[in-house]
This record gives sequence, structure tokens and C-alpha cells, in this order.
Amino acid sequence: MSTAASLLPVDTVDACIVGDDPGGLSVALTLAAWGAPVALIRPPAAGLTLQGLALRLTVLRDATAEAAVCSWPAVQDRVAAAVRRHAVEEASHRLAAAGIRVIEGAATFTGPRSIAAGGRVVQARRFVIATGSQPQMPTIPGLADIPVLTTDTVWDLAVLPSHLAVIGGDAAAAALAQGFRRLGARVSLFAAEGLLPGFDADMAAALRDRLVADGVALFEQARVTGVAPQADGIALQASRGNEDGALVVSHVLVSAGRLPALAALGLEAAGIVHGPAGIPVDAALLTANRRIFALGETGDPAADAGLSARQGALVAQNILFRKAVRGGDLLPMRLAHTTPAVVELGLGETEARRRDPRCRVLRLPAAASLPAGDAGALEGHVKLIVTAKGRMVGAAILGRDAAAIAAPIALAIGAGLKVHHLAAIQLPYPSVSDMGRRAAIAYFGDRLSNPSIRRTIRLLRWFG
Repeated sequence: MSTAASLLPVDTVDACIVGDDPGGLSVALTLAAWGAPVALIRPPAAGLTLQGLALRLTVLRDATAEAAVCSWPAVQDRVAAAVRRHAVEEASHRLAAAGIRVIEGAATFTGPRSIAAGGRVVQARRFVIATGSQPQMPTIPGLADIPVLTTDTVWDLAVLPSHLAVIGGDAAAAALAQGFRRLGARVSLFAAEGLLPGFDADMAAALRDRLVADGVALFEQARVTGVAPQADGIALQASRGNEDGALVVSHVLVSAGRLPALAALGLEAAGIVHGPAGIPVDAALLTANRRIFALGETGDPAADAGLSARQGALVAQNILFRKAVRGGDLLPMRLAHTTPAVVELGLGETEARRRDPRCRVLRLPAAASLPAGDAGALEGHVKLIVTAKGRMVGAAILGRDAAAIAAPIALAIGAGLKVHHLAAIQLPYPSVSDMGRRAAIAYFGDRLSNPSIRRTIRLLRWFG
């Protein structure tokens, strides 16, 4: 511990959580519920957590899908109301009432088992780093000379952009481009790596068609090569292959991924190895310092809020009961808060076929599952990926109610169940939650023409 830190008052706890992303809060609340002394350090001016961003994107999607005309101020009011409701659950005084020692302030490790924050030093047997992420800024000439919007700051816009250029093709970029277009803004989306890189190709293609139908000017494999301020807006240059182009926009939004928020934590003093992509962790989510865990985006920039929360639950069990953590067993998930929404679980089709060339892909369009409903509810489809032995390893869902459709499928894949288990599940009908079961039934379609099975049926009929 440094000389300056040694003069500060010291708190001793079982575990200290650094940051309040979903995984960090999960650990803190679980430990406190079991009576373990726990401290939670909250940075004074943190950016959006993934949970906060997902909340805002969901409000934007739902608001712009409800009515033909919806104003930007009305969306901002809805976002503010949703944030207020959510903030009540995570307010510092409520966390303190739950038995958590909340410390407001920037945190800096002073040694392998101590950290300074809020004018105090916290010593703990275990630490959990859950500081989330911040928007990544690409290297584009002139970007530093213009006011740039990010997925964190776009919600504070005073007026609706007349022409919004979105740089990036990830899920957040797609959702924001579609939302602002539906609000009436002209939108140009530049996706250098294509739309929804890393997502299922069929899902990306379907969403591409919807964005274009909504009026988004989509430029895939087009790289923005420069921006510059000018009297009537912002000049933007882009290139695609051997073609160059330019246009003038009113606002520029960058959604080019996120980087772990680790600045000023003093990780070196704690013996924690780290780099631009975050903190390397093992299968138990432990860092190079075996007393310190890293959750969510601090250890994996591709993590989502749900994965971080689940990691937090596992780490809490380890701290309380020494139960082994196997982070690699958690179900990968990818989400796009668009209309229609996209949810992907487990292995994608390409990876599944690489591991098992005989795997099968089962598909069911929403219109074949729901006997009635509005056009929005019937848009989309379900894709199940099943091994040759019938075990479900992945799924991709496109639809307005993709999250509801995904729930039983996620349970089945996470539990390692076979396709006949999902086909046999009893669910309300008609409902979107039943789509996964109906898709699973298709696995048995080829048995209808199996000669041996047909002979068996004839024989049983002969016996009466």
C-alpha cells in the first residue's frame, strides 16, 4: 500500500465489487443476502452499462413501432421514465438497506488485496471487477474535429437530426439507425464489416431487407475515410472497393463496438494482467491475481448484460460456498433490439457444421406457427441447430417477440436437452412461446417416410 493510502481509514470486508454492471450488482446482492460483509464501489460518472443501453434501445424500438408518428421528445420522455423506474432498484440507499457498503468514488488498487476509493481503503479477501465498457472510437481523419455522438450520448440530443450518419454495423447501430429513421430523420448507415457481423447470415439478411424497406440508406463494406465540419453540416467521405463518395449530414453517430472501462484502476498494483481488449480470465473468471475476478465486458468485450449477470451469480456461489466456476459452460447469446428483433443462442450454423457436418437446421416461419395475429407478430422465423444425435446446440430467432420465443429454447439448449424434449414441452397455444416447440417437431418429419417404421405401424394395425 502506498504511503498516501496508508493514511486513509480502512474497511475490511469479505468481498469488494468494483463497478456496478449487472454482474457486479448480482454478486453484491447475493453476498449481502447471505450476510457476508460486502462493499460496492460505484464510479462517480460512469457511462451506460450494457443493461442501461439495452433498456434505452428497447424503449426506442417499442415507441417507434407503436404509432405511425412518434416524436423524439416523446421518446426521450419514455426513456427517462424507464431509467427512473430502473434506477430505483439500484439506488445507493436501497443497496445500503440490503446490507451492502456503498462507496461512491473513483477506485484505484493500492496492492493485491486493497483498493482506495471515496477517501477510504477497502481490504478484502476477494475482489470482483465489473466496471463495464465505454464506446470505442475508430481512427477516422477529422473525427476529433466534429461533435460525435455515441451510443452513450445520443439520448441527450436536443433535437431530432435532419440527416444522421451512423458509422458501424453492430446491433446497436442497426437499432439506432432504424429508430431514428422511423422518427423521421434521414439516416445513412455505414457498415464496413457488413450488417450484424458475427450474427447468423439469414437473420442479418432479413433485417437488412427490413432496414432498407424502412428507408435506411445502407452502405455495407463501405468505410468512412474522413469527416470535416462545414457551414451546412458535416462533410463525410467514404469508399467501397474502387468507388469513392461524399455526402453532407447534420450529425454523426459512432457505434463501432465498446472497450472495457479500466482506466485509472491501477491494475498493475494488484498484479492484474490486462490489455486493450480487457483482462484475460480463465474458465473460473479469475485474473492473474487469483483473488480477483473479472466479469462481463471487463473480461470479454462481446459479453452482454445477461451473461454478466449469470457470471455474477456463479462468482457469488464461489465466494460463499467455494463452488467451482465454469464460465465456459454459459450459453453465448447475441441480441439486436430492432424490429423485428434478433436473438441468437449457442452455436451459430457455420460453427455447428464445422463441429458436426451431419447437424441439421430446422426452420419454422412465424406465419406457419401462429394461426392469427397482426402482420408484425407474424414476421420472422425460428431456426434450430441440432446435432446428428438430436442434441440442440444453437438457435436463431427473428421476430417482434423474439425474446419470448427464445425463453424455452434457451432453457433446452442450456440444459443440454435433445430436440424431442423441446418437441414434447407443453406450452400455451396459440402463443409465440410455442414456436420453438413447433420447429422442433420438424426434426421427426423424415421418419414419416421411413420404411421400417411404416412396416411396424402396419404390423401393429394387423394385430388390432
